[in-house]
Amino acid sequence: MALFTDGPIASADDLTGHDSAVLTVASTEGIDLSKKLSFAMDELGLELTNLLPATNELNRVAVTPALRMWHAFRTLELVYRDAYQNQLNDRYAGKRDQFAALGKWALDKLMEGGIGVVCNPIPKAGTANLTYVAGPQAGATYYVCISWTGVGGEEGAVGDWDAITVPDNNVLSVRALRPPVNAAGWNVFVGLSPDSISQQNPSPLPLDQAWLQEMAVSTGGRAPHSGQREDSRQVVARILQRG
Repeated sequence: MALFTDGPIASADDLTGHDSAVLTVASTEGIDLSKKLSFAMDELGLELTNLLPATNELNRVAVTPALRMWHAFRTLELVYRDAYQNQLNDRYAGKRDQFAALGKWALDKLMEGGIGVVCNPIPKAGTANLTYVAGPQAGATYYVCISWTGVGGEEGAVGDWDAITVPDNNVLSVRALRPPVNAAGWNVFVGLSPDSISQQNPSPLPLDQAWLQEMAVSTGGRAPHSGQREDSRQVVARILQRG
């Protein structure tokens, strides 16, 4: 899982999983899916803030399956709302209404199952500083990402990977930058391709310590992961309006 504030929850792949035509519709109607994913996150953030008045801290909200579906359905509703406004096409209006209803269903499931909350939220890491220093390794291109860890063993989502080509007779050097205030250490994930990245350090590294690739890249470590699981669930009662 990840934290709500780590970035857009659903992706374009998630949208196509629910609606195989969405990429074609977005291209035909000139709709930017990335912006719609972002706008949907803004709307969900406002609604979650109202649902969690006691904490009012979106960075403590963990992503659950119901929350992911809510984001995907809200995004699809926004896409087909725009598409309908462009063409006044009844088919687009039907899909808009369909995904609006599915979004309400996902919200109901989220409220019934509870909103996931973490006690010590560790944010998603950014990219690391990649350099190289003199050493005995053969040259290679390395793909690297990192994660932050907390004092109680919490681990945030792994950041996006970055790449560097290291020439012969040098070793890769990785340094974590700008740690969050509640970080106690960090983990490093390295591979020779984006699909082979795995954890290289057996235990979290001190925040001020660089990591050097002094041996061959290990392929037996953990793969990069999406982040923290919730520590608890907060069930929210739906208040029915009189009328």
